[in-house]
Amino acid sequence: MERKTLEKFKKTLEERLSILESHIAIANDSLLEINHQTHGDQADMISANSQGMLNASLLHQYEVEAKAIQSSLQKIENGLFGICEMCGDDIDENRLWVKPHAQYCIICREIYEKSM
Repeated sequence: MERKTLEKFKKTLEERLSILESHIAIANDSLLEINHQTHGDQADMISANSQGMLNASLLHQYEVEAKAIQSSLQKIENGLFGICEMCGDDIDENRLWVKPHAQYCIICREIYEKSM
């Protein structure tokens, strides 16, 4: 892959990581706030619990994506960006523009999803 293209991917990944880090901080603050609230009645407790579970789920998704992006940024530094982790072939550039932190080519992703 050309250096100029790699730089564009790097910038895209860094921008997304910055957004995710902001979302992670907000979700953590929200969870702390929910945990420190005093609840008036059972309905308030159920509502707070539901909101806490939703925030925890979002937080987990943000953290998983952030780790994948950090891994992709490291791959750019190591010269391994855009290579499928399963088969070792190049990941189609169009796929990378849709999901720049993709770990697998389309074929291997389908195999991975079927095995789950």
